[in-house]
Amino acid sequence: MTFLDSEGVKQLERIVRAARSGVGVMLGPANTHPVGFSERWPPHRPYVPGDDYRRIDWHVFARHGGLFFRPHPLFSDRPVYLLVDCSRSMTTGRPSKWERAVRIAALLGIAALRGLNRVGALGFADGVVAEFPPLRGTARCLKLARFLDQLQPEGKLSDLVAAASRLASRREPGVAIVIGDFFAPESYRRGLKLLQCAGHAVRAVHVCAGDDAQAKLLGNATLCDIESGETLPVDLGQREVSAYRAAFHEFCETIHRFCQERGIGYHRNWEDTAWARLVCDAIGRVVR
Repeated sequence: MTFLDSEGVKQLERIVRAARSGVGVMLGPANTHPVGFSERWPPHRPYVPGDDYRRIDWHVFARHGGLFFRPHPLFSDRPVYLLVDCSRSMTTGRPSKWERAVRIAALLGIAALRGLNRVGALGFADGVVAEFPPLRGTARCLKLARFLDQLQPEGKLSDLVAAASRLASRREPGVAIVIGDFFAPESYRRGLKLLQCAGHAVRAVHVCAGDDAQAKLLGNATLCDIESGETLPVDLGQREVSAYRAAFHEFCETIHRFCQERGIGYHRNWEDTAWARLVCDAIGRVVR
């Protein structure tokens, strides 16, 4: 797989150890619950051969000397959906936004599989371009990695609404993790709202590139829309460049504020963002 280098493998090993300890995968604060769901814990019951030994309550054992099985909360079996932006704008940056988005999806997806969650994935651009159905089990890790590796950033649009509509039609709410550059803000707002209305706990990973934030062109230039191919001749001075940088910063903050207002977990990823930070946030605890 092109997106998992030696450092990525080390990070994954730490994620797996955390997942084995019974930590559920959730991108955002561990106590965040989706609208319409509550955490209801089934009662403990005696452990029987075949139960997951990782769910034995050792505190009860210390007090009473018996082995008791601690079930997951009733909503913990909901699937984790990874929605990856496959538009052409994802190709900018060094490393590109696309490389980072695919790696993020792979790390989170494999962590969720090792944490006994069902995991599905969708690539979206002009519409849904590819789909990986929700599956469970560590044996699916390689299959998920291959699916993500074969996606390509070739779309002309970022239509999150199409991907959200696909998930909404299934009527099986889960944790929906949207990974992209959010360069179609209205589509993203509508898509994120639709996911929430369908009962999903929504998390957003905003993948940014320094090249997008810090325009360095001066003088006469021709700008080209990387997705549509449209061009625009411009004469750029320091004032125009400064205005662009301020506008990009405000664009990012607008997305952030929208997510905060809607109760959507928001994470911004730059080229120099530590993988450990994102992954630790994703599983709701510090992985050491």
